[in-house]
Amino acid sequence: MVYVNIILLWTAFGFLHSFLISRWMMKIMQARLGRYYAFYRLGYNIFSLLTFIPPYLYTKSVSTPLAYSFSGWRWLQFGLLVLALGLMLGAFLTYDLKEFLGIKQAQTFKRPGTVAAPRHTRIVKQGLLAWVRHPIYLGTIVFLWSMDSTWAEVVAKGVMTLYILVGIRLEEQKLVAEFGEEYRRYQQEVPMLLPWRRNKV
Repeated sequence: MVYVNIILLWTAFGFLHSFLISRWMMKIMQARLGRYYAFYRLGYNIFSLLTFIPPYLYTKSVSTPLAYSFSGWRWLQFGLLVLALGLMLGAFLTYDLKEFLGIKQAQTFKRPGTVAAPRHTRIVKQGLLAWVRHPIYLGTIVFLWSMDSTWAEVVAKGVMTLYILVGIRLEEQKLVAEFGEEYRRYQQEVPMLLPWRRNKV
C-alpha cells in the first residue's frame, strides 16, 4: 500500500505540474488574468515547489529496505553528481535565468497595459543546447539515480523519471507549435537527451 501511495502522490504531482503549464491552460489563464498573467510563471514555479514537498516528505518518511547503495563505489557516485550538476549549471548559464524563473515576466507588470512575454522568445542553440535539447532534464535524471535509495525512493524516482520523459514530449509539442519548422530542424540536428551526435550548424 505504501508503494501505491507513493505512485499516486508523485503521479498527481506530475499531472498537476504539466496541466498548469500546458498551452491550453496558459491561454485560458492569460485571457482570465490579463496583465496579471505577468505573475503566472513565477507563481507556477512557487506552486510547483510547494506541491513537491508533500510527496517528497511522505517518501522519506516511510521505512523500506535499502534498494541500492554506492558504498564502495563513491567515486562513481561523485562523478555522476558532478555530471548532473554540470549539466544543470551549464544549461542555466545558457538560459535567461530570470525568464526561466518568471521574474522577467513579473517585471513587465510595472508597465500598465503590457502583457508578459512568453517564456521562449527564441531557440537557443549555444553551449550544452548544441549537444542536447534538454540538458536540465538529463541532469535531473542523472541526479535522481546517483543517490543511495530505499525501495520507496526507487519507486518515487521511477515515477519522476517517467514523468520527465513524458514532460519532454509535451514540452516538444509546445515548442513545435510555437516555432514550427525551425524547431523541427533543431530536433533533427540535436539529440533530445543523449549527446550521440553533434549539432553541425
